[in-house]
Amino acid sequence: MSAMRIVTRLVFLLLIAVSARVAAGAAILPDDAPPPSVAGSAADAEVRRVFTIPLSGAESAGASLPAAARLDVTLIASPARARSGDRILLSIEIDAPRDVRLTLADPTSKTFRVTRHGDVFDVPAGERRRYRQSWSLDTFAAGRHELPEIRITVDGPSTPAQTHRAPGLPVDVTPVRADDDQAIRALRGWAEADDAAPGPTARSRWLMAAAAGLLALAALAAAVLFVVRRRREPAPVPLPPPDVEALAAIDALLARGLLEAGEIERLHRELGLILRRFLERRFDVHSLDRTTPEILRATARHPALTDAQRERLRAFLAQVDLVNFARFEPGRRDSESSIASLRAFIEASRMPAGPRERAP
Repeated sequence: MSAMRIVTRLVFLLLIAVSARVAAGAAILPDDAPPPSVAGSAADAEVRRVFTIPLSGAESAGASLPAAARLDVTLIASPARARSGDRILLSIEIDAPRDVRLTLADPTSKTFRVTRHGDVFDVPAGERRRYRQSWSLDTFAAGRHELPEIRITVDGPSTPAQTHRAPGLPVDVTPVRADDDQAIRALRGWAEADDAAPGPTARSRWLMAAAAGLLALAALAAAVLFVVRRRREPAPVPLPPPDVEALAAIDALLARGLLEAGEIERLHRELGLILRRFLERRFDVHSLDRTTPEILRATARHPALTDAQRERLRAFLAQVDLVNFARFEPGRRDSESSIASLRAFIEASRMPAGPRERAP
């Protein structure tokens, strides 16, 4: 290891240590402070509630309702016990009649804020359909709280428009140190205008000045190291065409023996990832973190795709969703047919001859 690289790493480590000291402000937990929650313990893992919502026009309630007249709902909050500022995942799973449409409102309140929306899964399952949606929430209000309720709007050809409410789940939020709480609020945009922070002390000003100097030194060392390494880097290697890469990935996947071992769900999940990467490289369609309906909308009017290719793409993605989310287990012959269909789609979508991508 060169002397320049050693110096650069030492400077970065010192900078991290000083920055952490400034952020922490040398605060010490009081003796009577509550201990932090232990993530992953059995008691704090999750809280759930399962219940039935009768649709309009039902004359009875509960499990005695016919399948076409009820929603079977499962609410899950994880963890059930969190620290102030931690993320809480709220999920709802609904088993509904096949012909209804469901719309869910975000579960917001003054106490909790939605920080991220999860993917929406809506797949048919026999005469029913399974719907799942999730949200990441956080809060800085310590204590026992009810998560915000979720409004469910239902309508359909044989179902009048109606709105139901899924009640909130109880969670416990434990406090953290005051300085940690303030730092997290500032990072996430929760700091209130009237929460004026005290002015910096002489010690903190000295630490910040030292951190600024170290940052400038680290930037200079990083620039020198970047120039030296840039001169030594080999020329970039061209990537194979998207279809060659995808077909090779399918062959490597099949060589692992997942089909023979009966690992159908894992096989289809990895085939779906191969297809999504192919769509990104070949058609410039952002796919890796999109749902099936979003991918189909993005490819619906793509000039490089024919109607036959779109139908083959739709059928393969539907098969993957049924295996991954509806616990559908196709036989070996059906799985081999899906793989052959994917190969045919890729081969029919070969990229015209031209400049190739280069590996980063």
